[in-house]
Amino acid sequence: MKVFSALRRLQIWRFHRLMCRRGWFDNGPHSDSRAVFIGGCPRSGTTVLREILHRHPRFFCGVETAMLVPMFDPRRVARSWRMDVRGIRDLASSCSHVSVFADRFYRSRAGKDDGSVRWVDKAPSNARIVSELLSWFPNGRFVHVVRDGRDVVCSLRCYPHETLSGSGTVRPVTVRRSVGDCAMTWRHETSQALPYREHPRYHEVRYEDLITRPAQAVESLCAFLGEDFHEEMLHPGLAERGPHLPARLLNNPDAGGPLHSQSIGRWRYDLCHAEQLQVGSGAGELLIALGYEKKNLWA
Repeated sequence: MKVFSALRRLQIWRFHRLMCRRGWFDNGPHSDSRAVFIGGCPRSGTTVLREILHRHPRFFCGVETAMLVPMFDPRRVARSWRMDVRGIRDLASSCSHVSVFADRFYRSRAGKDDGSVRWVDKAPSNARIVSELLSWFPNGRFVHVVRDGRDVVCSLRCYPHETLSGSGTVRPVTVRRSVGDCAMTWRHETSQALPYREHPRYHEVRYEDLITRPAQAVESLCAFLGEDFHEEMLHPGLAERGPHLPARLLNNPDAGGPLHSQSIGRWRYDLCHAEQLQVGSGAGELLIALGYEKKNLWA
């Protein structure tokens, strides 16, 4: 298994190196698509937001593949979408840039090539390449999902608990991280996109607002994206469409269901006092900067 994993990493690296030589990740505008990109720290609510947007008649949201973030992995895209990896490689090889590939790929998946549907790429790691995304897609929009880091830490400790096998089936995995590592992960990943807060094509969505005030949060998002708000966006099952791929709700089985507030403030009973002190030490100042606390005395 370790030999296989090493071989696969080598194949990904070789393919990535080949595409980089062709200028696949060069800066500058390459697509006029009005695409939407969702990013943020893992376990911050990016999947919940994707499901909400997917119910809008003007948006097509795919499963998470991180196709725009180096290193590009054709096998991951093929496995998540249940497609032939050879077809993914051929499409990538025929495209001059990763943005061109993404545009062609999503348009073909949506079955619309007339501009009537805008595609959405959701991957937490998109927050690491905001500058590139806004450069590659001059008409694109970036949506940053932010969540209380203490609740994120509670969720990150055992994440992921599912993964896709080589055949595309879901299998369980066991992960256990330290609270300190999770706190630093939240601080680092959340901070990646914050420098772009004043950018006109950046929009921030707070998970807590999305859950407790969904209508206002989604209406504001739709206004930012230049689209009409649709009530069915807030009601699962009223506007479902597209294939139900196993990767769609991987590690997030409740993301496509009704919104609930059970996970807000879970840190109060999930983290013991010593663990709260660890989070405060690793991420307390960012909690203050984001307005979740006024002083670092909550632990």
